[in-house]
Amino acid sequence: GMAHEINNPLAGMIQSAQVLQNRLIRDLPANHEAAEQLGTSLPVIRKYMEHRGVDRLLENINHSGIRASKIIQNMLTFAKKGDTVKRPCRLEKILDDTIDLARNDYNLKKRFDFRDIRIEKTYAADLPQVCCEQGKIQQVVFNLLKNASEAMAEHTMGRSPVIGLRLFTELDHAVIEISDNGPGMAEDIRKKVFEPFFTTKGLERGTGLGLSVSYFIVVDDHGGEMEVSSVPGQGTVFTVKLPLPEQGASPAAWDGPNIKKT
Repeated sequence: GMAHEINNPLAGMIQSAQVLQNRLIRDLPANHEAAEQLGTSLPVIRKYMEHRGVDRLLENINHSGIRASKIIQNMLTFAKKGDTVKRPCRLEKILDDTIDLARNDYNLKKRFDFRDIRIEKTYAADLPQVCCEQGKIQQVVFNLLKNASEAMAEHTMGRSPVIGLRLFTELDHAVIEISDNGPGMAEDIRKKVFEPFFTTKGLERGTGLGLSVSYFIVVDDHGGEMEVSSVPGQGTVFTVKLPLPEQGASPAAWDGPNIKKT
């Protein structure tokens, strides 16, 4: 649909920028020959481009086009709510793609710029793949990033905003931890955050469904666990645990009885 209509001109833009780079900058025999036929040389053309910043502009066009294409792909993945097939996925990629999505989300930018938040990533080495519905887990991560961002935007606590993302394994689970250094929550609020329609943002800004839907996705759809800990004035940590496949289970069997249930 719309994504296809956007991707077509993007592909043309990226390809044209790359062709221009090849014909104006690359040290190719055809480029030298064409320059000599016009009474100049490729080094002279390169000097002019460097002096006027044309080479940087072409690189920016190419980079921006590729980035826009990646954003569209992330949005398509995020929007595939109807995909109920669990597949082997790399959680590192899901987290990184969701961070990119959050950085370019218009609704987040209306109130603050997610890019102003420092992201600290700690991913364990050699993490196993997890069998999950990628779009739904990305939805969970996006909701947690959004909540952390909004909390820190409203209450800076006199310090620069930081979101921490940790990935590691614990027994038979892969664990995602998303923390912030925002205002934290009182205990009575912490106990209610996963309840449907509970919100501290007011009806004009929140439905109170984001965390309850996330909890349902993790616990009911994936047989995992979701927890939250918080210290007022220090920050909040959300923990998502997803079951790992049993040792020796083939990827084809991951969507069946080989997934460990807790």
